[in-house]
Amino acid sequence: TKMMNSAISSFQDAFDIKGEVGRLVDIATSETLLGADLQQNRQICDKVNAGGKEAAKDAVRTVRKRLKNKNPKVQLLSLSVLEALVVNCGPDLLTQVATRETMNDLQSVVLQPSVDSGVHRKTLQLIQ
Repeated sequence: TKMMNSAISSFQDAFDIKGEVGRLVDIATSETLLGADLQQNRQICDKVNAGGKEAAKDAVRTVRKRLKNKNPKVQLLSLSVLEALVVNCGPDLLTQVATRETMNDLQSVVLQPSVDSGVHRKTLQLIQ
């Protein structure tokens, strides 16, 4: 079943299929927001905690995609959601954050020469 779960996850990534949590992350990281919506972030955390492993995968997968957006506001909002998730969610979420893929994504943000200084600082803060 591990291979099947991996195949499903790859399929979801390829076709950008999101569950409810992924859609909430998209809303919380919208470039139209003025700043982080703490209530929305709490709602995402509640859904992840209630939804278990699949909700955690959906949340982290969507945060990773939003982090790759070139807009610094979207990147900062993504980091804000990620921080809320790490602080407020359990081991299913932490396992997803600790993957090589997620860590590589965070590292690539830090190593981008043109990255916004606020994004750079926030990413380093989260890695530590």
